[in-house]
Order: sequence, then C-alpha cells, then structure tokens
Amino acid sequence: MNNNQRKPNLDYIRELSDKIIKLRESLRKSGISGSEIDQNEEVKKLKSGLLQAVEDEMNQIVSRIKEIGGKNEEAYNKLIEEMDNLELELQNLSENVDQTCADLDQMEKKFEGELDKIIPEEQEILKEEDKR
Repeated sequence: MNNNQRKPNLDYIRELSDKIIKLRESLRKSGISGSEIDQNEEVKKLKSGLLQAVEDEMNQIVSRIKEIGGKNEEAYNKLIEEMDNLELELQNLSENVDQTCADLDQMEKKFEGELDKIIPEEQEILKEEDKR
C-alpha cells in the first residue's frame, strides 16, 4: 500500500472532520448549546462516520506494519541462514588450511630428512674430487 492508496481515506477523514466543525459552528451560531450539539443526529452520524474512517485507517496501518514486520522477519531469517552457511564454509576452509599446513609441515620434515641424507653424500663426493 503506497501513499496514493492511503490518500483517499485520509482525505475522507479530513472532509468529515471539516463537516463536523462547520456543523458545530453553524449550530452554535443558531443558539444551540454544546450538549445539544452533541445530541444532534447529523453531528452523531458524522462523528460515527469519522470514528469508523479513523478505525479503518488504523486497521490498514496495523496490517501494513504487520506485513512489513513479516517481510523484515523473513529477510532477517534469510540473513541468519546465509551467515550460518558462511560460518560453516569458513570453518571448512579453516580445517582445510589447517590440514594443508600440517601436510606442508610433514613434507618439509621429509625433505629435511632427505637433505640430511644427501648432504653427507655430497660432502663425501666433494672430498674425493678434492683428493684427485
């Protein structure tokens, strides 16, 4: 519901309010007292119409607020779900990184072990070449 849809009802409320004010002024000018004005059938009818229009408008506003609240809740729930999915993905990535680091550490130790074997062999070869 946009402002254009609400405007006719608000205009009707203003129109009824203006009619009540004008009728009360007219009755007062003709010498009728305040309590008698309130008992006037036309005033009662206009007041009843005004109250109904205001109630209808309030109901529309409440419905709109509930609709917006539902949409906001739906969007909030979707956002929470997406955040949970991202958290799970990050956790999986973190586990993958941890595993990759562990694998690299293992490979580095194996490489160092191979180097430890090769270096003495290389030193031995260099010593033999130096003797020649």
